[in-house]
Amino acid sequence: MPTAIRKIKTAIDEDRVPYKELEIRVKKILAAKYDAGLAKRKDVVAYNATEDLNRSTQDVLFQMAEASATFVRDRNKLVNNVVRKQGSFTYIGVNAADETALLNELKGQLPGIKSEWLPKKGGTAAVTKAMAAVNAGGTCIVAVHNMGFYPSGGDYGLDAQQMSFLKQVQNKPNVILALMGNPYLLQNFCSFKTVFVGYEDNEHSEKVMANVMLGIMPSKGKLPVNPCAGMTMEKAPALLADKPKPAKDPGVNKLVKEFFIEDAGVVNRDALDKLNIFLERSVVDGVFPGCQVVAAKNGRVFYNRAFGYYDAYKTVKVDTSSIYDVASLTKVLSTTLAVMHLYEQKKLDLDKTLGQYLPIVRGTDKENLRIRDLLLHQAGLKSWIPFYRDTYDSMGKPSSMIFSRQTAPGYTIPVAQNLYMRNDYKDSIWKTILNTPLENRGRYVYSDLDFYFLAAVVEQLTGKTLDVYVNEQFYQPMGLKNITYLPLAKFPKNKIVPTENDMYFRMQTVHGYVHDQGASMMGGVAGHAGLFSNAWDVAAVFQMLLQGGTYNGKRFFKEQTIGYFTAYNSRISRRGLGFDKPEAEANDSGPAGERTSGLAFGHQGFTGTCAWADPETGVVFVFLSNRINPNAENKKINSQSTRTVAQDYIYESLGIPVNRNRANVKRTQMNSIK
Repeated sequence: MPTAIRKIKTAIDEDRVPYKELEIRVKKILAAKYDAGLAKRKDVVAYNATEDLNRSTQDVLFQMAEASATFVRDRNKLVNNVVRKQGSFTYIGVNAADETALLNELKGQLPGIKSEWLPKKGGTAAVTKAMAAVNAGGTCIVAVHNMGFYPSGGDYGLDAQQMSFLKQVQNKPNVILALMGNPYLLQNFCSFKTVFVGYEDNEHSEKVMANVMLGIMPSKGKLPVNPCAGMTMEKAPALLADKPKPAKDPGVNKLVKEFFIEDAGVVNRDALDKLNIFLERSVVDGVFPGCQVVAAKNGRVFYNRAFGYYDAYKTVKVDTSSIYDVASLTKVLSTTLAVMHLYEQKKLDLDKTLGQYLPIVRGTDKENLRIRDLLLHQAGLKSWIPFYRDTYDSMGKPSSMIFSRQTAPGYTIPVAQNLYMRNDYKDSIWKTILNTPLENRGRYVYSDLDFYFLAAVVEQLTGKTLDVYVNEQFYQPMGLKNITYLPLAKFPKNKIVPTENDMYFRMQTVHGYVHDQGASMMGGVAGHAGLFSNAWDVAAVFQMLLQGGTYNGKRFFKEQTIGYFTAYNSRISRRGLGFDKPEAEANDSGPAGERTSGLAFGHQGFTGTCAWADPETGVVFVFLSNRINPNAENKKINSQSTRTVAQDYIYESLGIPVNRNRANVKRTQMNSIK
């Protein structure tokens, strides 16, 4: 019986309240219950109840790990080696038998890192191998895992051989100790000179620990005990807190902002919490299986997160080192960079025509197309040509006249797993492009065909394939390890996120091969698609552009070149030269968030990607996903504006309001274009 009714009944029985007054009270109670909808039976839907209740658990665990990870000291000056990625690295997992989340996260930034393992009861051979790895030189990260909470004789769950190994290496000048458990263990090893403590040994703590060691996240924790006399916390190593340093060419670029510095000055943590929940819900709602997001402010990375899984089967979790097919981001991360470089070298004139660079177009209606108009998508080319449809046999499958299931003489172009195209079929693709009449002269029509031609111009002028040229000129000298064409030649397949389950052309799940059909038929290297990367390396390229063309003290472009290509450059569209731009009006449902400025430049990609840099605010934002898994019919990322909403949360976290000045920026820049 409800408490209120019980009290009324008692009052009646004791004859303490007049009946009429009690009747009024009962009616009020019943009316209130009716208004509240309690008169109608509502069964609780238990479906997904556990998942709903625990929706924010992972984010809370991550925040706890982020707040507690502790940098203790670095008297051996080893942390700069990790942050700078200088020298060789070895990871030694104590009390672990195979790969850990800490090692996997480090691999994403230190691709050459080796590993050794010292499990419980590993024997003399395991100790000998671990000691040999330390003595071989290079920076050794000794990570202690799976510790017990209680002392158990002072060893906290480690066996005698593991304790002996730690005692032997504590005085080594090349060893970093990463203690993933009770800090009191340190009282047995007071001689370690470089120490980090993570307190918990779970996926969240290990990922945060890696990011703290790499300088991606700041160390926010404080050592709660003093296990050794004199073992007190020291200041973070200089690189993690230093100021921008003068460039080698101070006359041109006075400051080089390092890309990996601690705190960006986030003013609204709630906005980042809302972003985390928003992206988690996007995964649950099937907007994409998983995603990566990186955000930086003035060269300081303050957000580097991965959500969800590789595919709809949810068997492999995405991490920050996972490699995505970035689709049309290739246009700005590869082809446009190459065009800018040749423009600076005065080898390419934007106002000259294709016929002046490419013999193949002479005598066709493509001969007089200007390079500038190709960059602006207003040369008149058709929006898209489905080349693959001409390769079907009578059963609607890849023709054996054009494709082979294995490499064979004349069939060496990899289109997908166990599917190789005839080498001379590229000529048929070019013939189709050249014979397709211009149909959009004087109009802005976004077209991949523009970048087929631009890539051909780059290769004609350099004598090198596009992938080789951009790797030599940009990715390699920038020290980028995760951005590449043809990723299976460089990475294991399990590091690459699969894209579409292609049941109309390649008849398989496309995994490690470019999703775009035309790019795949060009051998995986094309001007409009074909590039793979994690979000970090994409952000590095955009950070270089935002910094006026410098990165880690090296100059790649003049500031004037970047300003020219990234400005509004068309009177009939929002486009820059190669780059996309925000629409001039803020509330426009355009490709960028409504808080970005008119100086921002970037691009989107078909697979569910985007990247933006904003010179006015100093913000770099990168979003990678595989929204086309399991198929490209999934358009929720557009209908829900997922990328721009995520970008706005990043800007909101920095206290940046909606931008109302884009139209003025465009007007000013338009006054200077030809």
